[in-house]
Amino acid sequence: MPFIPFRRKKNPRRVHGFLCDGGLWYTQWILTRELQVPHYCTIEHELQLGGAAIANVLSDAEAKRNLVDHLTQEHLIKPLLDPENAYDRQFLAQAHQLELKRQEFEKVTRELIKLCDREDINPWFLLAVARGMIRDLRERRRRRDDIPPRR
Repeated sequence: MPFIPFRRKKNPRRVHGFLCDGGLWYTQWILTRELQVPHYCTIEHELQLGGAAIANVLSDAEAKRNLVDHLTQEHLIKPLLDPENAYDRQFLAQAHQLELKRQEFEKVTRELIKLCDREDINPWFLLAVARGMIRDLRERRRRRDDIPPRR
C-alpha cells in the first residue's frame, strides 16, 4: 500500500479527543440528548461496539484488507465523511443478518425450554444430546471430506 501522509480534517472541532467529522459530533449530541445519559456513556458504547466489529474482521485477511482500504479511502484521505458508502451498507446488512439469526436462536431456545417443561425433561439433557449429534455430524463430514480431526 502506498504511503499516504496524514491530513488534518477540515473541521477543526475536537470530538472524543481527536479531530473528527462534525456530523459525528452532531449525531452524538442528538443521541445523548434523546437517551438522557451523559456523553461518555454513549461514546463508550459506540467505541465498544465498533471495537468488537473491527476485532471480528482481523482474523479474515480479505475482510481486513477491505477494512484498511475503507479506513484509508473514507476516513484518512477524505476531509469529510460521506453520509453512507458501500462498505458501511455491507457492514450494516451483515449486522442485520446476525441479529435475525440471534432472534431465531432465542425463539428456538424458548420453544425447547417450553417442550422440556411440558415433557418434564432436564434441558441440560437436551444440550448433551445436541452436542453428541453435532459431534457425530462433524465426524461424518470429516470422513466424507477427508479432513483431519479437530484438536
